Amino acid sequence: MPVVIAGGHGRVALLTTRLLTGRGLRVSGIIRRPEQGADVRAAGARPLVADPTPVHEAVTHVAARSLTDH
Repeated sequence: MPVVIAGGHGRVALLTTRLLTGRGLRVSGIIRRPEQGADVRAAGARPLVADPTPVHEAVTHVAARSLTDH
């Protein structure tokens, strides 16, 4: 079963990665910076570099709009 962990370089994410891969699951960790990849790989996951800024901006826009539409 494949698992994707957002914030894959965080302390909890790295511990969770080790636990899940120890149970035979395939884990990918989403990270912001390529230099975090070595730590994610060492924990047993495949690093996925992604910029969360566009998503954050979209969520902020939708939230702000929902507050003004009432």
